[in-house]
Amino acid sequence: MSTKDPFSLANVVLSEKYQQSGLCKKQCSRTILGEVVYTLAYEKPMWTFVVSQTDYQHNASTFEIRHDGELLGTITTTYYRGDYCVEVENHRISQTRERRGGYRTKDLARAVSAVKKMFGRRNTNEALAEGRKQVDRVLREQAWGKSREYQNAANTLEKELLTFANKDAAVQAAFSSHLTLLGRSHLRTKADEAQVEMVTIENIKDKFEKNRTTVIIRVDGKYIVQTGDKVDILDDNALPHSIRGKIGMLKLVEDEHTITDVGCRVNSETFVILNDEGESE
Repeated sequence: MSTKDPFSLANVVLSEKYQQSGLCKKQCSRTILGEVVYTLAYEKPMWTFVVSQTDYQHNASTFEIRHDGELLGTITTTYYRGDYCVEVENHRISQTRERRGGYRTKDLARAVSAVKKMFGRRNTNEALAEGRKQVDRVLREQAWGKSREYQNAANTLEKELLTFANKDAAVQAAFSSHLTLLGRSHLRTKADEAQVEMVTIENIKDKFEKNRTTVIIRVDGKYIVQTGDKVDILDDNALPHSIRGKIGMLKLVEDEHTITDVGCRVNSETFVILNDEGESE
């Protein structure tokens, strides 16, 4: 092991999981990993190096590097071409490589140089691209989930209808009374609610894919606001009232939830809202 212990530095810490479980020995799985982390943590005191994964002996094997909570990338140990080395990975490195995975090396100086060159806070374009990627993922997952939820509710409702009406559509009104008498009117309510939610998410997804929404991403106390092809960086007090109001409503719901005629809260920092009629698209 390296005589320079990275865990002797204040900005090298365990993740909350390992703090609570105690399943980390506060030593690195490989000498090269300890040397790279110590060198970088010493030279970058504003960065935080968080143990996010351990090996089978409970030695630290992967570190997340963060700056003010933002994930800059990871450093981990891996077995490559007959020996152990470090793998440095983040979104910028991935974009420069044809194959999946990060930059691998057994050389301390090269590993440190790669991190210094490629790790850093996201710029406006990177933050916007990542935000739009998250919006797209959440909307697709929500659209699929709500469609499935609606179908499950509708299928359950149909089974009740078939039992009572023997496939006769003329007894729909009687069927509603039937559900009420059985104390199962909630089945129709659930199907109706699921259908409304499904239509809402499909509407937002359709307009997002057609570039007819506004995407808002909060970074460093400011808002990156993209409407159509126009991108603005605004302070809180410069946000238009229509956007501020919709964000306010979306802050009242949980992550990955939608509000009809308003939009979707992707997470606490990222929102997609429907444009008002006549607003630039």
